[in-house]
Amino acid sequence: MASTPAARRALGIVTLAVVALFIVDLALLARIARTERRRADDGNPQRAGHSETLTNEGSTGRSDLRTAYETLQAEHETLRKQADELGARVKQIEDESDALRTTVATRFGDHEVLRSQAAHGAAAVAELEAANDRIATLEPKLKSAANLVAKLNSDVKTARNRAKKLDTNLKTARAKRTDAEERADALQKSLDEATQRLEAAKDVIERQTGEIAALKATIERLKQQLGADEGAATPGGGSGS
Repeated sequence: MASTPAARRALGIVTLAVVALFIVDLALLARIARTERRRADDGNPQRAGHSETLTNEGSTGRSDLRTAYETLQAEHETLRKQADELGARVKQIEDESDALRTTVATRFGDHEVLRSQAAHGAAAVAELEAANDRIATLEPKLKSAANLVAKLNSDVKTARNRAKKLDTNLKTARAKRTDAEERADALQKSLDEATQRLEAAKDVIERQTGEIAALKATIERLKQQLGADEGAATPGGGSGS
């Protein structure tokens, strides 16, 4: 995981503090070792003559050593607290760095999304402009089509009026035809009746014609008989006439 420069500096400070604590611990151990050696020397018989002087010096040295040890321990605790605080600060800086990195990544993603949206928007604007150009080109055609539609609507209205008028005329013609058919039927019936009467009259005329012919023949015979009777009644009368 990458760190920011501030985090690296803080980490370096913590490392130095740990090294300083280690050095302090080594120095403290060295002084304790020297003190133990002095105590061992105090127990050597060859130096019995100097026991009182060494005892006094040992007491003073132990007091100084205790004071130095307490001082070093206090400094050690202080450095340890500072190291802990620095470690916590480093952790906080790293967390802030991670949060900032996440924010930057999110903002970069948002920026890419906005860039993509801007590209799509530019493409949409270009398409809209092209569509406007096509609409501007089609406007005269649309106007001409609208005029044609208006003319067609007028023609359709006129045709409907004509169809309505023709329908009325057709109904009138149908009524007239029905009336004419009824009159024709009546005339045909009258004609049939007249034809029947004519046929009957023809039969009567033919019968009467036959009777007239028979009467004419009878009259001729009667005339001939009458002429013959008159000639026989008056002799010589036929040559005088």
